[in-house]
Amino acid sequence: MYQLTLQELAEDPPAGPRIAEREAEMDNATKFQYQLNGRQLRDARAQFMETARTSGISHPVCPLTEGELEERRLGFPRFWTEPDVPDRWVRELRAVTALEIAAGTGNTESVDILREAGADESAWLTGNDEARRDDQQLFDIRSQNDVHISALSTSSPVHEAIAAGQVVMMWHLLSTCGYSPNYRPRAAPTVALPPLSFAIARCDIIHYPGIQRCLASLLSHPQLDANICTPIFNVHPLHFAIANHDLELLTWLAGFIPGGLGAAGTTALGHTLLHVASLPLTGWHVNDRAPNIAKSIHCIRTLDSRWIPYPLSSSAYESLQSAGEQSARVPIVESKQHAQYTTIQLLLEWGGCDVRVRDIDGNTALHYLAGTWNIHPEIIRSSGRDDNPNVIEGS
Repeated sequence: MYQLTLQELAEDPPAGPRIAEREAEMDNATKFQYQLNGRQLRDARAQFMETARTSGISHPVCPLTEGELEERRLGFPRFWTEPDVPDRWVRELRAVTALEIAAGTGNTESVDILREAGADESAWLTGNDEARRDDQQLFDIRSQNDVHISALSTSSPVHEAIAAGQVVMMWHLLSTCGYSPNYRPRAAPTVALPPLSFAIARCDIIHYPGIQRCLASLLSHPQLDANICTPIFNVHPLHFAIANHDLELLTWLAGFIPGGLGAAGTTALGHTLLHVASLPLTGWHVNDRAPNIAKSIHCIRTLDSRWIPYPLSSSAYESLQSAGEQSARVPIVESKQHAQYTTIQLLLEWGGCDVRVRDIDGNTALHYLAGTWNIHPEIIRSSGRDDNPNVIEGS
């Protein structure tokens, strides 16, 4: 699927799934532009950060505090972001700029016209992005009185081109316009995915060949930093790839990344590639028949930002009378079992993952497997012995 020729990369793919929303997004963008630097919003930003400081959050991308970690243990947040994913509850369409909308349409002439007319793009340019690689400086926009609209966008033209599968537009932005292939949106640091991670985690690679072409083309860009991680949670592109349980994508991607699978390291939550591969997909896949295990699981693997959390927090398992009270139990289908099994087998054969490593909650990868419904019967046997003290029953 991912072995694309140069001729295929040059083809202009069909429009992606988001084109139908462009006109409505343009209306929102117009309102956003006028309201962006109003005194009321500037004061709101300052007030928000002052409140955060009282909880130990000194700047937008400081390490996770103990309070934030405790909050995560009340439910099943995704391994790659905060418990309440930004924009998950927003019913209105996103506020994006005209440049971002034009990038999604694939019309390079429209982008050039907007740029000539002075549309702000300062945050997205390679020079501005690469010159300030320190995350604290890059993401700290709280004290600016006149924040550029591009800096407060939760996306970028490159991200929008990738989402729409517009490979010609993406290359135009990177090569002709001088946009950064490594830009992470500053306005939402907990979901600030660089373009490579965005293509893997937030786009439908399987069903849209145009997005596949964008991914292949992006990996060939000479200025791409394929090892750049997200701020705060320190999630590597390979962590997102492993979460898909797509062996073909994982092996193909690892071949492009300097250092291969070993470059991923661990996330801020202590997750190795093996941890991520072993996480339950959602809270619905946690084995509540082993309550001592279920109560110790505080992360899920899904990349879907719209998934609604489990109706009960993990701490609520103490009040369960019986497993029959849970109606949201979702078994893993056979094809998904096999995908997880082959992914974990690949990691074990590679040999770069220690099955004894514990994450920030004290859990090993095998612990997560023991807490998941009907996994492949060979996984536990092939993963080795677990000495995790949290594994008390049901494993």
